Amino acid sequence: CQYGTRSSLINAIVEWALSRHHDKKFIWLYGPPGLGKSAVAATVADSICQRGRLGAAYFFDRTSKDRCDLSGCLESLTYQLSQFSAPFGRAVARTMQETPGIVHASLKTRFHELLMKPASVLGDVREPTTIVIDGLDECEDLHARRELLSILTDELPFMP
Repeated sequence: CQYGTRSSLINAIVEWALSRHHDKKFIWLYGPPGLGKSAVAATVADSICQRGRLGAAYFFDRTSKDRCDLSGCLESLTYQLSQFSAPFGRAVARTMQETPGIVHASLKTRFHELLMKPASVLGDVREPTTIVIDGLDECEDLHARRELLSILTDELPFMP
């Protein structure tokens, strides 16, 4: 965002992301195309990253072959979170060694095995870690989008 624009919205989201004093696991920013949601998401991600609390960020882009499908999103989030947290990374590595075929499993199974299970070894984290996903509507596969939303709804309440 340009400096000074949408600052109240950005500040509210950043404050939410850095706080443990709520029970919301995610915020859904929605609106018509061209409203500036991606600019807000990028600014929020930058702000949280500067505070050392951005675990991962993924920005879908329908014009990029590598950034318009859920498999790429899941791989990127797993990699970024592994870099952010060594214990998380070790848990992912263990899963990959024990179950090398996991990369061919369903989206739900991969989400659970590569994100939820490794996160569970972290226990009660002191500081909130934020994951930003932007432009889900840019994912070309409508069924996959619905599946991801269903997974997030089902799994996020159990995320530490």
